Amino acid sequence: MHDTNPSRIFEPAQLLEKAIARRRRESERLAVLEQFIEETKRAADLRTWIDTYAVSAEQDDETELMRMCEWAKAKLKEHEQLLSPARLCTILQDSDLFPAVDPLIEDAGEPAPQEAISRPRPRNHPRRPNIL
Repeated sequence: MHDTNPSRIFEPAQLLEKAIARRRRESERLAVLEQFIEETKRAADLRTWIDTYAVSAEQDDETELMRMCEWAKAKLKEHEQLLSPARLCTILQDSDLFPAVDPLIEDAGEPAPQEAISRPRPRNHPRRPNIL
């Protein structure tokens, strides 16, 4: 049975616009994720560098290395604040990249999710095992 609800029927141009918007949003999602991954790697690298050189710096009072380690610790603290889950949540809420109700979902002419799940499999085609 087909859904004849007019709110779920879209013109081809509307479907194309939604598809373009979904691709754009997916690119933005990936960009945010990649940015946080890169910043996390930088913070980890900075933490490793500090752990490596801080002991030597503490043994030599008032050296450039000691001052550099103090500066690096301050930078690490800045990175950790930027990488906080609260900041990420704020960015995601402000950007609306993961809305509770997705306005870009393409559902024109498609069955409701329950219908799609409950559809019986064809009898002549046994399910192949997933090898991945």
